[in-house]
Amino acid sequence: MEHGWTLRKFAHAEVGPRSGKGCYWDEHALIHPECGRIIEAKHWEWAEIDGKRLTWVVGGKLHAGRVRRDGIQDEKVLYDFNKMSFEAIAAPY
Repeated sequence: MEHGWTLRKFAHAEVGPRSGKGCYWDEHALIHPECGRIIEAKHWEWAEIDGKRLTWVVGGKLHAGRVRRDGIQDEKVLYDFNKMSFEAIAAPY
């Protein structure tokens, strides 16, 4: 990632996870080893690097931003998935 930052994922697997978590879930942090700065993002449900931007999900919303020297900037919500609901559809589709 740019400006010396690293996206670190902490992968968890457990039986009987807390409410809102499945048996496999991740925690995230942005780490800048040169200056020792850590931005904990434990509320992120998912995060990945997409080209030169960082993307993550919080509360059912997909966010994107650029990681700069001072942290995340130009943050915006790309899509709000909260209005969607599950619909079981029998195969074939």
